[in-house]
Amino acid sequence: MVDFRFHVSSLVAIFLALGIGILIGTTLVGDDVLVKEQKLIVDRLEQDFELLREQNRLSQKEIAVFKNSNDNYQRFAQEILPIVLKDRLIGQDIAIVVTNGYAATEGLEHGLKLAGANIVSVSRINSSYNFNDSNSRYLICSKLGIKPARTSSEFSARVAGFLAQAIVEGIDPETVQFLEETGLASLQGSFSGSLDIVIMLGGSQEERQNSVNLPDLPMIDYFLAKGLKVAGTEFTHVTTSYMGLYQSKKIITVDNIDMAPGQVALVFALNGLPGNYGVKSTADDLIPPLENIMVGSDFNEQSED
Repeated sequence: MVDFRFHVSSLVAIFLALGIGILIGTTLVGDDVLVKEQKLIVDRLEQDFELLREQNRLSQKEIAVFKNSNDNYQRFAQEILPIVLKDRLIGQDIAIVVTNGYAATEGLEHGLKLAGANIVSVSRINSSYNFNDSNSRYLICSKLGIKPARTSSEFSARVAGFLAQAIVEGIDPETVQFLEETGLASLQGSFSGSLDIVIMLGGSQEERQNSVNLPDLPMIDYFLAKGLKVAGTEFTHVTTSYMGLYQSKKIITVDNIDMAPGQVALVFALNGLPGNYGVKSTADDLIPPLENIMVGSDFNEQSED
């Protein structure tokens, strides 16, 4: 799209330069021919300026039309979600693990609840924690009862394993409070009941050079070892995508979970149609095949198949 502000600024600068040139030319030279030529240039620039202003007006009108159309599609998607997702995950106990530190889970939770799922816990893991302080590492390892870590990567992996175990098998309130006070994690919900599915919500708004301290992969390894179904998700617009990392673990991935199509894809992927869905280059499809989506089926029956 044309950067009209840049062009307008350029034209204003040219007008000012010509005005100064006309003033200097008239004062020093008194050449009527020079003044006429400069006036012709000014007239042409005025026409260009008017053309740009008209193009800008038309572009703004097109943007308004597209925005209105997009709003209508979004409204339609939200209206149809309850019909499409109804009872697709009935009776399934789900834990949500947020590792990007910023994402709101309301949209994700809304879609899962429409599908009849029971969200037992929401855990937020601080992947930006300062892992390099050896004294803090020793204190935390001692408090959590895990083997001391010599390096930041060892510490990250061991804490991630501890948190994954806590989410699946339970954790005492005192340790939950300690994790929150140290800034390592915030755990809310029930951690002593049954669990069927874990949904990782990753992606980062920061530039990440490597993934050495990310808790996602060690946690996924633990969940898979416990026989749980795992899905890796993120928002449509993130600076650093985790999709490649998640897909290396051969789990379900959805890269646009903040959108209605992403929520549909996740529910049906968990309901027996696994794959890599979304709008990014790492996705294979936007959503599972429509002929499969429209066939109602029980989660457990598809899982056994």
